Amino acid sequence: MIPPPGIGLDGKILPLHKALYGLKQALLQCFERLATVLVELRFVSLPFDPYVFINISLNVILVVYVNDNITVGPKLQIEILINHLKSHLKVTVKGGLKYILGIEVNETERGLELCQ
Repeated sequence: MIPPPGIGLDGKILPLHKALYGLKQALLQCFERLATVLVELRFVSLPFDPYVFINISLNVILVVYVNDNITVGPKLQIEILINHLKSHLKVTVKGGLKYILGIEVNETERGLELCQ
C-alpha cells in the first residue's frame, strides 16, 4: 500500500498484514482465505472453474460468487460445513436460495426448479 502524501512516509511502501475492505485486493484475499479453510475439509476446486468446490465424501458442492457462497448437498453435511466455516471465518447464514443472477429458484419434490 502506498501511504498518502504528507504523513512523513513519502516514497515508502507499507506491507499489509490483512486485506482492508474496499481495496482491490480485499476480495482476492477473502477468497484465498476461504479456499484455505475449504481445503482443510478436503474440498477440491474444479480445474475449469476455480470458484466451484466439491467434496465427494460429503456429497457437497459449494459455489463462490463475489462474497456469497451457494451450497448444495445433504442438510446434515451442510451443517457440518457451516460449523467448520464459523470456527474459522465470520459467517452469516441466510437460509435457502431464492434468487441467483436474476433466476428464481424453487425447491420441489423432484429437485430444484429454475424460473426466469
